Amino acid sequence: MLVAPLTDLTESSLPYVIRRMDERLRDEALSGDAEEIWTSVFLLMGMRHSVDLALSLLKGVIGMEESTTYQFILKEGEARGATLGDARGIRSTILRIGAKRFGAPPTELLAALEAIDSAAALQALADRLL
Repeated sequence: MLVAPLTDLTESSLPYVIRRMDERLRDEALSGDAEEIWTSVFLLMGMRHSVDLALSLLKGVIGMEESTTYQFILKEGEARGATLGDARGIRSTILRIGAKRFGAPPTELLAALEAIDSAAALQALADRLL
């Protein structure tokens, strides 16, 4: 049942499949389990369908916010976003300080700087500029 939306169905038959899944989950699954299953279905549907289609089909049947899986994914995304944001900010500071001290950087240096993902490594470069 969990992978039914991933099979070779036409888009027009998906609403029926989702309704049947909803009926079965309401009858057979515990509330918390149903939320986890819907979260899994949503994530798996992303392998085959657009997020807009998945959201439109699952609207009203999923309660992802309560799902521990969903919460885990959010935390991971927030942590990754924070790390990328930190690196982006430090990189910007390096470029600003470097431009004031040495002029515009050559393209090779820009490319090398963009290749560094580690906030700690970028911070060490910023410290060396000072």
